[in-house]
Amino acid sequence: MIRFAAVRVLQLVPMLLALSWISFALLEIASGDAAAAQLTARSVIAPTTTELARARHNLGLDQPLAVRYLHWLWDALHGNLGFSYDTGEPVASVLGQALPWTLLLVGSSLILTAALALVLGTAAGVVRTNRAGRWAARAVHALTLVLGACPAFVFALLAIGVFALLLGWLPAGGVSTPGVPAGAGQVALHLVLPAATLAGSHHLGVFTRLVETGVVEARDDQHVLTARALGLPRRTVTVQHILRTALVPFVARVGTSFGSLVGGSYAAEVIFGWPGMGRVTLNAALGHDYATLTGVVLLSGAVVLAVNLLADLVVAWLSPATREGRGRPSRRSLPAPGEAAAPPTEEVPHGAGE
Repeated sequence: MIRFAAVRVLQLVPMLLALSWISFALLEIASGDAAAAQLTARSVIAPTTTELARARHNLGLDQPLAVRYLHWLWDALHGNLGFSYDTGEPVASVLGQALPWTLLLVGSSLILTAALALVLGTAAGVVRTNRAGRWAARAVHALTLVLGACPAFVFALLAIGVFALLLGWLPAGGVSTPGVPAGAGQVALHLVLPAATLAGSHHLGVFTRLVETGVVEARDDQHVLTARALGLPRRTVTVQHILRTALVPFVARVGTSFGSLVGGSYAAEVIFGWPGMGRVTLNAALGHDYATLTGVVLLSGAVVLAVNLLADLVVAWLSPATREGRGRPSRRSLPAPGEAAAPPTEEVPHGAGE
């Protein structure tokens, strides 16, 4: 397990380098001029050619792309992501203030989504084979289908209209009521709507169906049938035998979906006025602040890769075949928890023993 984790960590290094170079190069060919945007922010409406050249020199934009990238990479390795073209603040400081708010929002919504998916998917998978429980499974399918068909921003606007404006139960945005300190209670209250918006997106439907399918397939596994034959309680069979097998594709999908969940959180942050990476990204894009945008892409990519690494480690713990280099195991081939896999059986030639 330690060797598997070390290899996966080493694989992140070239991926981060490639991500940094791609983001740096794409921002170079993007439309707009960072020097002109900086001068405009300083109330220089019609800058002259000399002023533009001076601004580009101060920002280092008159150097070749490869040279600027190597300088930026060297500084980034030492914790310096440069300075904002717009405000002049250190990019690391700006992102350091915004990242905890984004992680709080994404983490809360992911925990809520995973909990709902596990409950709904397990319940639907357990009762799906019973005639009386088919209607419950269909109700779960209908709910997840409706939620998955509704875009996150539409769901956010509907939630604000109903729960904030019409009913007045929850605040419409921000992290605290104006004039009230942003304590833990205020933050938790203002977190409900944006976290519920992200949790009710299409990820809930995908996760629920994955858990349900995994539970249905795991019900017929040999170790599950053996556990039932031994007379183990139904809850023990479901939690210790069925869920462990069914969680492998679910955990893997959570890791691969984290990137889109982070992207969806940026849109939700703008709608709800959440002071996270979404607002920083929007302001940087509008102001052609390429230094901040590069830092946002690099930091977001590092967070997504770290969560994918964590998901891979959990999958490897649930399924030892993954870390042994045999790829993703089939649910039929998974051994019972705590037991060794059965040795391969030798094929008996036709006619042997006759």
